[in-house]
Amino acid sequence: MDRRDDNLAHLKEAGIDRHTMTEAFLYFLRDRDELARSRFACRLSRRALRKYRTVHLRTPDEKSSHRLDSLMWEYPMGSFLPHAVVGTPYHESCRILIGHEPVEAIRDAVIMNLTEDIPSDWQRFDRIVEIVIKQEEERATLLRERYEEFNSPITEYRLDDWEPSESTSSADGEAEHAQT
Repeated sequence: MDRRDDNLAHLKEAGIDRHTMTEAFLYFLRDRDELARSRFACRLSRRALRKYRTVHLRTPDEKSSHRLDSLMWEYPMGSFLPHAVVGTPYHESCRILIGHEPVEAIRDAVIMNLTEDIPSDWQRFDRIVEIVIKQEEERATLLRERYEEFNSPITEYRLDDWEPSESTSSADGEAEHAQT
């Protein structure tokens, strides 16, 4: 039995069958900075919310969670994205959650990984989203290998111009190619 067969057997024991496996979405941004990754995560979260999905934005630490929380209050300009940091009041009633620790996954949920590591609980979600910025091509290779190892379907998007300029953006402005 090879490693893939071992992984499939392990998943079957955990009650996860091949038809309910987590889909992996890799978004490649031309941008080079972490703020671009966070802004794209805000836009993608809005899109997921419109599709009635629950989103967990996994951050590396508490400080990063609060930075993203602040960004979601002001970006994109002129819009509000209802969200909460895990552990704060009302987080249980929000469909967009920000946190650095595992949360209980629910049906139609997306985990958006904003950390360098693959979350240990990624297979409990329907979809995992990885946002890869320009200088992370090596990380992208590791991500592909990891998700392929578990036979997860992988969809990749390369986005050069995902962010509308201030003059053309609206509260509803979205990256048209992006899906969650």
